[in-house]
Amino acid sequence: MDYLPVETIQQIFSCLTDPKDTINLARCNRLLYRIGTDDSLWRRHLTSWNYSNETLPTLYQYNAPPVVRSVDARETFRRRKTLDRRMELCILTIVENPHGRLKYIEAISDYFMDAADAVRAFRLRNGRINKNYGIDYYCCLLERHISRKLGIHILQKMASRDKNPVDSCDALFALYAIGSFHRSDGLDFHLPSTLNELQQAVLDLAGSDWEDLPVHDTTQSPEEDRTDKLSIIMQALTNAGIRPASGPGYYDLRNSFLYCAMKEKRPTIPITMVAIFVALCTRLGLSSSAIGFPGQVLAAVKDGDSTVYVAPYEGGKCYLRAELVNRLHSYGMPDVDAYLSPCTTEDLCIRSSRNILNCIERGTDMHTLDGLYAALVTLRLMGHPLPLAEDQFMTLITLHYPYDIGIWERLHIPEHQELIRQARLEDVTVRRPKRRSEQPVEIRHRVGVVFRHALFNYTAVITGWDHYCDQSPEWIRQMRVNLLERKTKQPFYNVLVSDGSERYVAEDNVLPITDNESPVFQSLADLEIIGKYFQSSVDNQFVLSSDLMQAYPDDH
Repeated sequence: MDYLPVETIQQIFSCLTDPKDTINLARCNRLLYRIGTDDSLWRRHLTSWNYSNETLPTLYQYNAPPVVRSVDARETFRRRKTLDRRMELCILTIVENPHGRLKYIEAISDYFMDAADAVRAFRLRNGRINKNYGIDYYCCLLERHISRKLGIHILQKMASRDKNPVDSCDALFALYAIGSFHRSDGLDFHLPSTLNELQQAVLDLAGSDWEDLPVHDTTQSPEEDRTDKLSIIMQALTNAGIRPASGPGYYDLRNSFLYCAMKEKRPTIPITMVAIFVALCTRLGLSSSAIGFPGQVLAAVKDGDSTVYVAPYEGGKCYLRAELVNRLHSYGMPDVDAYLSPCTTEDLCIRSSRNILNCIERGTDMHTLDGLYAALVTLRLMGHPLPLAEDQFMTLITLHYPYDIGIWERLHIPEHQELIRQARLEDVTVRRPKRRSEQPVEIRHRVGVVFRHALFNYTAVITGWDHYCDQSPEWIRQMRVNLLERKTKQPFYNVLVSDGSERYVAEDNVLPITDNESPVFQSLADLEIIGKYFQSSVDNQFVLSSDLMQAYPDDH
């Protein structure tokens, strides 16, 4: 190929989509090596990753300009590929070994955003053929763990700063951090990119006249098409699907999370709309801040020597200071400056957390635990009193988010250390297996059996058993166990129901489905949590996970 022009060889390299082909061709001679190792050629291969720790400064130092780094693309590609393989080995170890998972999960999450790509890519490859439920389950668990870790780091940085008024984008990044506890929302959208799209939408609506438009035009009536800057910003938000929640759905917990408003286009609450509005105003050159007005957060926007108070939740309705002062006086609040001054990051985070707790008290939502965790963590990091005791807070973490204990261990909170020590011990403890031959009664059904409930007709799969009812007298009374033929003197089964809930069922109510009907089986196999208990399936039969194989060695 030496006789070919360099431009032609470069074009040949650019047509190679597999990096291995690029490497092999570059090994042929010196000319090909020089061209094949060129930095510009390898930069396009880096686009196979969505995340990078290089983006972290723009998240942690959100009010500072991004740091421009010179990156050796080929070396970066090599490093990321090596890291991907290391992450995959760690994930397989987590799936296959029921003990000592914590250290591997912490080892993965310490790579932060670099690890997020490896985890997600491995999960997507796993889903293509011969899906391993365990890999899918632990990859999702890792993504959410990394997302929460991201949120905690941002909140920590906010809490460690002086209690100054909220910076122009602080409000939005505070909500971004709190939203990171809701599933894996911290990884699912890049906030600066989303703001860029909104900013461009505003400029497109304004055309070439943006700089010449007034901030707020009081000469136009509400019925007219408004052409001032504030009205155009509100129009862009409405066009983007960012709208107020109302009616019975107002207290839907998802309305409190930024991701749900900006990406899922769900209706949202005042504090979220104000945070988006203020950040967008700032990007467009307007001086703006969040105001902690009673009942509803407002946005304050400078208009020359005066300030306009905007209620994005009310469609962008504008108030003058005198109107709000009169309203505060009618509330019996003489200190008006406290309520018309920019609120601090701490105040905003606390207010958002209280909104979440209020939604949990009023409504029902499948992600209530995520919301509760988000609110409690935010209050704790901001130094605000919790609505429960400190040991109850840590019990919530160790019980429902056990792989987060390393994050809290690094905060060196003395009250947490004993519970953390116990959780680490629990992670490495090998429990004694349950042998069928050692039980005082016959256990009729094995782990993995799919059945229909005799009374309630739901379908479920058995994930464990006890030779007796291992529940409190109060639970036994509430569940009317004594009305059953064998009462408590029969085996009881831990089961996973097709709706994703987990229950405890008496053997009298277990009616095995012998033919494992495909729709029934598939409804269970499609559950994300199925990977916690089963690694795969063969001919509509579940194959036990490493945890259950060790716990119930006679059942597989």
